[in-house]
Amino acid sequence: MPKRSSKYNAFTPEERRHYKIVKPYFYYQRHLRATKLICLVVTILVLAALFVPWQQTSAGKGQVIAFDPNERVFPITTLVSGRIKKWYVRDGEKVTAGQKIVEIIDNDPLFLQRLEEIGAAAKQELDANKRVASTALLNLDRQSQLFNDGLSSRKEMEKAKIEYEKLVAKVNESMAKVNQT
Repeated sequence: MPKRSSKYNAFTPEERRHYKIVKPYFYYQRHLRATKLICLVVTILVLAALFVPWQQTSAGKGQVIAFDPNERVFPITTLVSGRIKKWYVRDGEKVTAGQKIVEIIDNDPLFLQRLEEIGAAAKQELDANKRVASTALLNLDRQSQLFNDGLSSRKEMEKAKIEYEKLVAKVNESMAKVNQT
């Protein structure tokens, strides 16, 4: 039996020479599997990328203009809010005084009816507050007369005066509501 070079070396020099010849085959075999795996993964990623939706964008400065006037935003001031039903003019067209520009549809068709109801309610509130204030004025006059005759206290007269002033303030508030509607 041939002599080993050391006790830790399992191969003889002749076997080692043979191993050096065989080593590249196992070495490349192992790396061949890794190479095949890498190629397979790259191929799968490339095929998956073909089915991913692509969005191409470009950064820049400028203005976006809508050519259709129905898609463009125009600031129009009106007394009643609504949305545009029909355009009677085109962008850049000259108009004369009194010419229709657009037809506006009211967002709330019951708006005028509700506005009239609010106005009627405010007038009723004003009338009721006026009646209550006139009654409070009569009570103030009565308390003043009783105080002057010595039949009522100053406190009662001042309480009636404060009540009358509160009701006059309510009447003024109701008038403001009526004028607002």
